[in-house]
Amino acid sequence: MNIQYFENLIRATIKQGTVYYFPLPSLLSSREPHFFIVMNAKPINADIFYMLVSTTNFERVKEWCLPGTYVEIAKEEYAEFTKDSIVDCNKVKPISRSLLIEKMNSKLVKYKDNLPKSILDKLIDAMLLSPQIEESVKKIVRA
Repeated sequence: MNIQYFENLIRATIKQGTVYYFPLPSLLSSREPHFFIVMNAKPINADIFYMLVSTTNFERVKEWCLPGTYVEIAKEEYAEFTKDSIVDCNKVKPISRSLLIEKMNSKLVKYKDNLPKSILDKLIDAMLLSPQIEESVKKIVRA
């Protein structure tokens, strides 16, 4: 497929709370795919998508995060999860539009259902509370 196809697909579907599932060993310590959650309030024209990543490593996240800066999500709350998960809202992953398109073109990205608003609101609140998230990113999240 051509790049314009994926560009159009992103523009037609992306919003705050969109979830993609793909591997990204250059940013994560694992080669396994993870759930990446778009946090930009207005991502349609963004060159960089600020994403949070879910994990099942509860102990590590709770050990390193301040209370209120992570969100636990039960598998019953989000149908795409097969296990209870946790999101460290202190570590946003900047993913360029071009990298996402490259992953799509390589057939490495799977679309997942958007997060329910109730979970998305918790993630936003936790990011805004985090002292590790730059103000410029917080503005993009709450724009």
